Amino acid sequence: MGRGHGYRATPGVYVEHLELNLPAGSYKTDWVDPATGSIVGSTTLEHKGGKRTLTSPKYSVDIALRIKRP
Repeated sequence: MGRGHGYRATPGVYVEHLELNLPAGSYKTDWVDPATGSIVGSTTLEHKGGKRTLTSPKYSVDIALRIKRP
């Protein structure tokens, strides 16, 4: 039987810079720790439309970004 595929996370100190193309509007962003579901950083922003770079807070293994319109 063959080996399955896997992912091995290496804990460290990471920061991500995501460039997104967003429509104009108001947004609330939450950086979430996927292991616990807790919010580790939040911002609100007004955007004129187009490219926008969002920078994560420092994290150790994994992080997720949730973007909502209020």
